[in-house]
Amino acid sequence: MSSSNPVDLDRLRRERGDATLPLPRRPWLWRMLPFVLGLAILALLAWVARDRLIPSKPVTVIRPMEVQDGVRVTRGILLQAAGWVEPDPSPTEVQSLITGTLREVLVQEGDLVVAGGTVATLIDDDFLLAVAAARAVLAQRVADEAQVETEAKAASQSFEAAIDVTADLAKARAQVARASAESGRAAAAVLEARTDLVVARRELETQEFLRQEGAVGPWQHELAEARLNRAQATVDLRDAEQRRAAEEVAVSEVEAGRAQKSFETRIEERRRLRSAEASQARAVADREAAEVALKIAELALDRCRVVAPAGGVVLSRLANPGSRVGDGHRGILMTYDPEHLRVRVDVPQGEVSKLQLGMKAEILCDVRKDRPYEGEVIRIVESADIQKVTLEVQVRVLEPDLKLKPEMLCQVRFVAAAVEGESSPASKNSRLVIPARCLRDGDFVFILAGDGKSATRRQVSVQERRGEQVVVSEGLNASDKVIDSGFDGLADGDRVSPTAGKER
Repeated sequence: MSSSNPVDLDRLRRERGDATLPLPRRPWLWRMLPFVLGLAILALLAWVARDRLIPSKPVTVIRPMEVQDGVRVTRGILLQAAGWVEPDPSPTEVQSLITGTLREVLVQEGDLVVAGGTVATLIDDDFLLAVAAARAVLAQRVADEAQVETEAKAASQSFEAAIDVTADLAKARAQVARASAESGRAAAAVLEARTDLVVARRELETQEFLRQEGAVGPWQHELAEARLNRAQATVDLRDAEQRRAAEEVAVSEVEAGRAQKSFETRIEERRRLRSAEASQARAVADREAAEVALKIAELALDRCRVVAPAGGVVLSRLANPGSRVGDGHRGILMTYDPEHLRVRVDVPQGEVSKLQLGMKAEILCDVRKDRPYEGEVIRIVESADIQKVTLEVQVRVLEPDLKLKPEMLCQVRFVAAAVEGESSPASKNSRLVIPARCLRDGDFVFILAGDGKSATRRQVSVQERRGEQVVVSEGLNASDKVIDSGFDGLADGDRVSPTAGKER
């Protein structure tokens, strides 16, 4: 059994000063937070109750009257539908004409681009090497062509020199014929000389017999002996001439054989010439092919600089640096022409019969609340949306500006015009007429803003006055709502409440 040590309770006692340690100070932000929240709530309440806190001024509004050379045109809104803006007829996809890796995109969404302007670049290292290789191949082909051309010239000169071989062969053959004729004559002369030798020998034998018989004298014997010697000498001479003629025939035949050989060699020269000409044509073709290959490589290198096919505004970026672009891959940018926009509107099927091509429309968009855009119906798509029970109607924006962009939501009012009076077909100039009382200080009017709750000051140009009316040439739109009364003391941006029934 272990013994327990006594516990010292004094050591467990805490000093009185430890219980009063200072607490950390709270930051000043926490102290101001309730006041900030209170101010935010008050501001929100003031914004919600602004219609009651800020009194609006009652006014009446009218629409300008459209006149076409003495003809009054009144407008009526058939229906209003929502839609969204899109490029007309479609956006342009900027593609790379070669397959490669994107290095840099030089434009952002909303940037203006011009036709032919650089919008992106590709990594061009391999294309630079391809151009260098193509240039080396072209240099080699040019050298080969020069060498083959030299060989062709040599073959042509050799062939032209071989033309004399024909004449040499003919001369050699004529020489053989002459030598053969001379040899024949020499053989005949030898035969004749041998015959004379036989005759002289017989005559000498006869003279010797007659001398023995005493029928002739010694001188006749000597004469016969001299004739025999002369005949023998003639035979020896003719034999020598025959041998010389035979040698000339042999020499002529050797020359003729050499000429014949040269003539046969001329055929080989012709073959060499034809082969050299073919090699030259092949070298020219190889050089032209190398030039085309170099142009293709240079074109591919130039296409590493991606250009915009048409001017416009960048709608979206489809690829980022490092992406593969080109054949079989997605494009780089989507652009659109800000001067060609349309609005796609979903119109209920029961209301489509009221619309027709060419009908005027007013396009209301938040980016330009004070003045709607003018539009024209250009297409009524026949296929219906089964889920929404609507038909698609496309409205062209006649005079768009840079404020209006694709994918923006807007409201479209389809306007029906009723014409009163008569006019000639040639008179189509339309002007806007308003009461003279609407004109303030002679150069501006107040119109109802797009929110329908405030007044906007609009500068106008007056073309002429017609009694209590004025013709406005600039500054107004047929869809504007001009404040007709209640504008005393009115300022730009003041809140107003249009009187019901006065808008027309």
